[in-house]
Amino acid sequence: MLVILLTTTLLSACGSGGGEGNLIPGDVSQQSSSSSSSTSSSSSSSSSSPATPNLHTAIVEWDIPTTRENGEDLLLSEIGGYEVMYRGANDELFTSAVITDQTRSEFEITSLEAGRYEVRIAAFDTEGLYSDYSEPAFADIGI
Repeated sequence: MLVILLTTTLLSACGSGGGEGNLIPGDVSQQSSSSSSSTSSSSSSSSSSPATPNLHTAIVEWDIPTTRENGEDLLLSEIGGYEVMYRGANDELFTSAVITDQTRSEFEITSLEAGRYEVRIAAFDTEGLYSDYSEPAFADIGI
């Protein structure tokens, strides 16, 4: 399992201003973990079936923001949620997950093939105003 820690010291929900999140690449820890169930080999006459890739899981963690980008206080009740975007290093498009529970500070990404991944996160308030996305965090998963 891979854990990517994103801090949101200034990656805070919305408001005016152009703050950016701080990433702590040194806090990226990796453990090999396959999210596929136990490998029981069953004999089958089909010898041309493709091999199932070994899949992995990553957990993205962040600090719940307490300040808007413009420096104003931000109450927990004003946070609408978070958007986590991730992609493989060779992918052009991001996969996006929206978390609407403002008390959550982590998200599990499952079924990842081995490779290098990029993750970004933004917070948004109850009026739909987004913070800037964090600088990307990169992690090697399963390699």
